[in-house]
Amino acid sequence: MILEHVTAAAGDYLAGEGLRVEISMPRGVELARRTLNGRLGIVGGLSILGTSGIVIPYSTAAWRASVEQGIDVAAANGVRHVVLSTGSRSEKYAQALLSLPELAFVEMGEFTGQALRRCARRRIERATLSGMVGKMSKIAQGHMMTHVASNQVDLGFLASVAAHCDGPVELQAAIREANSARHFQELAVAAGLRGVFDHLAELVCDQCSIVVNGALDLECLIFDFDGTLLGRAAQARHG
Repeated sequence: MILEHVTAAAGDYLAGEGLRVEISMPRGVELARRTLNGRLGIVGGLSILGTSGIVIPYSTAAWRASVEQGIDVAAANGVRHVVLSTGSRSEKYAQALLSLPELAFVEMGEFTGQALRRCARRRIERATLSGMVGKMSKIAQGHMMTHVASNQVDLGFLASVAAHCDGPVELQAAIREANSARHFQELAVAAGLRGVFDHLAELVCDQCSIVVNGALDLECLIFDFDGTLLGRAAQARHG
């Protein structure tokens, strides 16, 4: 495409010695540090997406493949502890809490099951899941695809978590009638029942261990929207 357009633009100038085309990107190396390219094995500059200036959203399969590639790159670089976050904010909060190289952080998005299995396949030793109450409540129930279209937040389940932590009957009833996972969080915090978040994190570890047949050391971090750590739990691999 470059040759075609340069030839058309150059016209008669090509009758002489021809033209040499050099492609460069000012501050490319510097700008690349602000992207996720390094985690995907693209280092030393920015990738060029195309000539139209229009970015077309990629498919679910491509998104999943990028998550798996991030894990592959981490493993190939000797990283043995990977942090799988449900979004950019929870990743940022985990980065502030854990002293790990940038390659260790993979934004898994909705693909919890695929990410965990890839970690096990690449012989990662420890996986830390980082997220907020809504998506973590889904994982705690064994839903490894957490997109809202696939699974809704189950407030009845969250009420049962509160009951397990000796939450009063009135609180359980209020949770069942809550508007969202965030509303559940507010009710639990207001009632002083902070143990529900640690228990929720324990359930996440339990379900994730089932997915990988106990092949990983697991940890779960549950954050508030402002970065406050609400709940934390860990589970050693089997055998």
